[in-house]
Amino acid sequence: MKSHDFRTLLRRTIAVPILALAVLAVLLVLQISYMVRTLQWVDHTDRVISSARDLTRLMLEMESGMRGYLLTGYTTFLAPYEAAEQQVDPTFTQLRNLTLDNAEQVQRVDQMHGDFGRWHTYSRQLIAIRQKSQGWEDPKLNLHSRRLMHDVRRVREEFIRNEERLRDERAARARRAAILTFVVSALTSIIVAFVISMYTRRQILSLNRSYDEAMQAELKALQDLRKTEQRLATTLRSIGEGVITTDATGRIDFLNTVAEEITGYQLKEVRGRDVTEILRIVDDRTHEPVRDVVKEIGERGSVLDFGNHSLLVTRSGAEFPIEHSGAPIMETNGVSAGLVFVFRDVSQRRRTEEALRSSEKLALIGRLSATIAHEIRNPLDAVSNVLYLLKSSPGATEQVRENIAMGEQEVMRMGQIAGQLLNYSRESRSPISVSIPEILQGTVALFTPKIRAQQIEIGTDFRSRLLVQAIPGELRQIFSNILGNAIEAVGRNGHICIRTRDTVDPHSGRSGVKIIICDDGPGIDPSIQSRLFTPFFSTKGEQGTGLGLWLSRSLVEKHDGTIDFRSSTRPHKHGTVFALFVPQSGEARSPGEPRVN
Repeated sequence: MKSHDFRTLLRRTIAVPILALAVLAVLLVLQISYMVRTLQWVDHTDRVISSARDLTRLMLEMESGMRGYLLTGYTTFLAPYEAAEQQVDPTFTQLRNLTLDNAEQVQRVDQMHGDFGRWHTYSRQLIAIRQKSQGWEDPKLNLHSRRLMHDVRRVREEFIRNEERLRDERAARARRAAILTFVVSALTSIIVAFVISMYTRRQILSLNRSYDEAMQAELKALQDLRKTEQRLATTLRSIGEGVITTDATGRIDFLNTVAEEITGYQLKEVRGRDVTEILRIVDDRTHEPVRDVVKEIGERGSVLDFGNHSLLVTRSGAEFPIEHSGAPIMETNGVSAGLVFVFRDVSQRRRTEEALRSSEKLALIGRLSATIAHEIRNPLDAVSNVLYLLKSSPGATEQVRENIAMGEQEVMRMGQIAGQLLNYSRESRSPISVSIPEILQGTVALFTPKIRAQQIEIGTDFRSRLLVQAIPGELRQIFSNILGNAIEAVGRNGHICIRTRDTVDPHSGRSGVKIIICDDGPGIDPSIQSRLFTPFFSTKGEQGTGLGLWLSRSLVEKHDGTIDFRSSTRPHKHGTVFALFVPQSGEARSPGEPRVN
């Protein structure tokens, strides 16, 4: 329709309907004014009821505080009593001012105020008696206090019931006014529509056709918008990072698949809930909750990167290291329509970084081991030669020769240890068939002087007959580390047992030898058990290097075996048990290399 025709239609149709519209406007104004006044009375009644409930809460706090103090004598219970005491009179005054339009309610407020004043005075007397600790246990005193408060509650309940009745009546009048307004508006609108249709039927039909065309265009645009939204939603669900979007108040309206998998929540479960209930993030160093991300993004109004020192606590309580960022979703007018949070699980990357750091430590340990072994072997050779000369001396007594022989054994053992350090720093020798019991017997023999000196009882039970493919020196190093720790743990007059059995590993089905080394020492503190095989971790202070058990596990894993332990610090059942499994034929691997099943 052309603009000129539209103006002509308006001029022709406006003259007749204008009177009807004026009448309609007057009627609507009158009806709306009446309805507004009625709604204001309903709101006034709600404020009266709210004030009465506030007064109830204050009186309840005073009564609870007084009773808590009477029962326990702790003055901390008087804090809520005294805090509420300061607010009661102003609340009574407010309530009375709100009910000045209702003389009956004013009378109830005054009566309730008077009854409460009597209870208040009496409660102060009870508190004073309790402070003097004289006669406060008398049940009659407490019963009288309950009767006084009962009078207050009775009047208060009558007051609230009456206000609720008034509210119901006023709400009913408001509903009737709304219905009347609707009916009058509908009837008047019908009349106006009829009048307009009498004059402009043809023009209205033309407008209707134009409207239909516009609606079809809008529907098509809406369909295109929905398709775009679906494509965007599919894109968000398909990306490899967790995405959560919220409305302007921080309530969730979208989670993609990755976010559901990481958090453990489904979109249908959390839609409409506050995002902080789902996105629970703590600092990975202090485990303290991070700052309010919703508030911070809202204040900054821009993209905010929260760094990589965060842990996401999932629905099950598990923790994932994440990197996350957030940004506001801005409308074209610059107003924030919501927030979007993007986060990714960086567990694999953390593990890779940790593996890299461990590899660097291994390389450092290898260089350090080679240096130490090289430096001590030359002095050991010199000491060995000196001992040989002393033993060959014609004037040496039998006792001296025995002592020199013991010294030679210890020098030989130090040489073996130095050799093990060198073996660790370079490629190991090829494995051969060895007997586990024979190596254990030799290991025990090396510790015989120390065992005898501390009067330690060692029990052995070697029942294994299998020969395993292994490097003897490395097995001896494993058993020496564990047995040496056991000797130090049990102390004088302790007990150690060593057992071997031919067995089949239940996890892999491989045949091999199981070695058990147990002691009755004080046990290992549960708080440090998870760090027991960590490099450079030691409970021996400056006397330990923290490499023994770590190296033992590395050598066991190199032989494709397993090592585990359990320990108890209970007073009457303490001690530690190490269990090792060495397969009959294992795949030689470098220390720390993962096993492939």
